[in-house]
Amino acid sequence: MKSRKETIKYCLTLTNVYEDYPFDMETATIRHRGKKKIFAIISDREGYTRISVKGVPEENYLLRDIYIKL
Repeated sequence: MKSRKETIKYCLTLTNVYEDYPFDMETATIRHRGKKKIFAIISDREGYTRISVKGVPEENYLLRDIYIKL
């Protein structure tokens, strides 16, 4: 995904989610409709689209090891 807009559009294809802007109009959050918990935060910063995604802590360590080396 090349832009914030594309990233948000992709996230909205997931089941039972919605877009929200609780912080400011430049930082999108994607929430689950049931519990209303945020699982993704998407923003543009320093010329890059940044996304923070909630995950399983044990798996997060593995993913960081893989992708930090790229």
